[in-house]
Amino acid sequence: LSPDGKHFVNQDSTDLQRKIIIEPNGRQVTSFRIAGGYTFEGWRDSNTLLFTTPQSFRRLHSYSIADGRSRVLIDSLARVTFPEWSSDGKRISVIHPKNFGSRYELITLDASGANQRHLPLKRVHGTLNLWSPDGRYMAYRSQSRAGVHVNVLEIASRRERTLAQLRPDAQGAPLVWSVDSRSLIITQTRDSAGARRTGIRAYDVASGSSRVLADLPVTPGEIVVPLDETSMVVRQSQPWTVRVAPYSNPSGGVTVLSG
Repeated sequence: LSPDGKHFVNQDSTDLQRKIIIEPNGRQVTSFRIAGGYTFEGWRDSNTLLFTTPQSFRRLHSYSIADGRSRVLIDSLARVTFPEWSSDGKRISVIHPKNFGSRYELITLDASGANQRHLPLKRVHGTLNLWSPDGRYMAYRSQSRAGVHVNVLEIASRRERTLAQLRPDAQGAPLVWSVDSRSLIITQTRDSAGARRTGIRAYDVASGSSRVLADLPVTPGEIVVPLDETSMVVRQSQPWTVRVAPYSNPSGGVTVLSG
């Protein structure tokens, strides 16, 4: 789903190299073919898709729905992973494993592909780099035997700190920035007394302190993720619903999808 909710990208069931762009009402907007093995990485904005090549030396491509053109944004970088656009659409970042994964770095560059900066990361196995809304910070996760670490890197100064250490099975823990870029909201689901619980905490980037936004039981098939500092999204499978609820009233809120 595109950031503005106006487009879906779907796979053509009769042609594995063809992507179809559709609107939520089912109307097809356009379709295009990609080279074999290319991976869809996400949306740059509401009209631009990102793809990477599968070779050892990978390229990052963009495809524009508006003019149907494909552009090479990054070339000749080994294992370009986790491309992420800044909220203003002017910069992009990728995580780049080096020396067979013994070191990782964050690469930032302009939307045109110019002005590359290489920023070493303190931790290895970095995943999911996430720009703060003001473009000042980058958050990322890293996996180790000790667990999952969530670090924040200040891009201008290159200062980096670990905000949280999570359980080893929390590799997929959602990360969400507060609107003012002062806090990073982190979710972790755990087993407690034979039941599953989801905890959502807001971590202050400057001080490293945290506060609990929610700690609630979850049923099988239920997924809870933060939306911002005041509300969360709850998806239930029996019956299938998606609703937005305030942290202060987890069982309430507004149902936005059902089926």
